[in-house]
Amino acid sequence: MTRIVLDCSAALALVLPDEKSAPVAQWLDGLPEDSEIAVPALWWYESTDVLLTAVRRGVMSAAEAREALSALRLLPRVTHEPPGPATAAHLFHLGIGHNLTAYDAAYIALAELSGGTLVTLDRRLAAVATGMQLAVICLQ
Repeated sequence: MTRIVLDCSAALALVLPDEKSAPVAQWLDGLPEDSEIAVPALWWYESTDVLLTAVRRGVMSAAEAREALSALRLLPRVTHEPPGPATAAHLFHLGIGHNLTAYDAAYIALAELSGGTLVTLDRRLAAVATGMQLAVICLQ
C-alpha cells in the first residue's frame, strides 16, 4: 500500500480557479488503487478557510466553494486526530528546528510518523522534508 500525506496546497490546486491543477490531477490519477491518502485534522480547517477567503475576495462564488469542498471530501481516506500535548511538543520542536509554522510541521510530522510520502506544491516545505530524509514529491 502506498501512503500519501497530501498537503493543503496540492489539494486546493485541484479546486481553485486560479491554480495550476494539471500536475496534481495527473499525479493523483496515477496512484495505485490501494493508496492511502492521509491528512492531519487541520487540513479540513485550512482547506475550508482558503475556500472562505476565495469567496470573500470574489475569486469564486459561495456555490462554487461548496462544490469545491464536496470534491475535497473525496480525497483523504484517513484523517489523523488533532494532536495532544505530546504531538504538540513534537510540532513545536519541528517548528523551532526548521523555522516552520505549526501547520506545516503537522504535515512533516504526519509524513515522518506514518512513513508516508509528502505531496505538496510548497517548495520550502518539500526542502525541509528532503533535508529530514523523508519521501517527498513537490509538484511545483
